[in-house]
Amino acid sequence: MVGMMIAPSAHSKADSERGACDQAHLLLVSAEGSRRRWLVEAEILRSLFRPFRYKSLYLRNRLTMSPMTRYYAPEGVPKPEVAAYYGRRSRGGAGLIITEGTFLDRKLARNNERIPWFHGERLQPWRRIVETVHAGGGAIALQLWHVGGVRDFNFPSCLIPRFDGAILSLEWKEALWDRYVTGAPRPRTPSEQQYSDRKLRSRR
Repeated sequence: MVGMMIAPSAHSKADSERGACDQAHLLLVSAEGSRRRWLVEAEILRSLFRPFRYKSLYLRNRLTMSPMTRYYAPEGVPKPEVAAYYGRRSRGGAGLIITEGTFLDRKLARNNERIPWFHGERLQPWRRIVETVHAGGGAIALQLWHVGGVRDFNFPSCLIPRFDGAILSLEWKEALWDRYVTGAPRPRTPSEQQYSDRKLRSRR
């Protein structure tokens, strides 16, 4: 009888060598995948610190501070601490700061007297805030608010304006639009100007 016999010890050794090679290959593949992921993540992180430009907007980096309501504006006037607060964030490296909510010039726009307003004589403190942020190298964007007759859950005892059944009239909506347009610290866009021109012509 002719046959072939492989010793158990030799067979086990060959299997062990193949298994070790397979494991080494898997480790190399895993290491290469981890390296690629690390390179992608590193590139994403680097991109956050690159300047950003779009038309007239320039940001020194892409780090943006999200808005946070702070209730530091008694009777709608931002206190000096507000300018100092935003100034520290600007000096700390924020490229763009989005302000806390600021109320429009509408009675029903606000539900708390400690949230800043953005109209009338209350604009002067905002000028100081903007100058402070710019001095630190950052940019700042305003957040305009109209919250309606909704009670502030942080101050449930605050009085809120009474709801008027005629509030949803066309005149009311047009007046609200005007408050957003005039409240925004920028020139009107062509579409906004056309809308206002049409309203003026319709009222003549």
